[in-house]
Amino acid sequence: MTFTAAALVAAWLAILVLALALAGVLHRLRAIAAGSPPATRPAVGPLVGAVAPALDGRALSGPALILFADRECPSCHEVAPAFGQAALGANGSGAHVQKVLVYHGDTPPADQGLDTMRVQRDTFERWNVRVTPFLVAVDARGTVAAAAPVGSAPVLGRHLKAIEEEGHLAALQ
Repeated sequence: MTFTAAALVAAWLAILVLALALAGVLHRLRAIAAGSPPATRPAVGPLVGAVAPALDGRALSGPALILFADRECPSCHEVAPAFGQAALGANGSGAHVQKVLVYHGDTPPADQGLDTMRVQRDTFERWNVRVTPFLVAVDARGTVAAAAPVGSAPVLGRHLKAIEEEGHLAALQ
């Protein structure tokens, strides 16, 4: 086999490996965009059912929906206002659920009458939040009831609706 033929075979093998890797990435992106939960322990976010980590030593007063955001994140500028304006519990079931915007940096990505909490970057690491925006529901006992990345306002709406329909919102109280 000549050098040219060997190089051509190696190039085709490299293209095949890259195509398979791209197919895997596209599959995961479609699953995230559809809002479907991963089949195994999530690569990001706190484990549902586990005790929620502390927020820089500050305690939440009762059940909470927490949106992790970053000022540098373009999606956060769309999702944070939608989070602030979201109506929870058409039957009043979400009336006592605190909505908190957690961010790091100089200024929050939005101010929609939300409780905002500026935290250190290591708080994001303790909560295993590696992507923003990220939604976490914490019940009154301090247990994570739901957690998911929310890349757009419609995805946020679907997650809030699912939290409410699956009874997580009632369980938060």
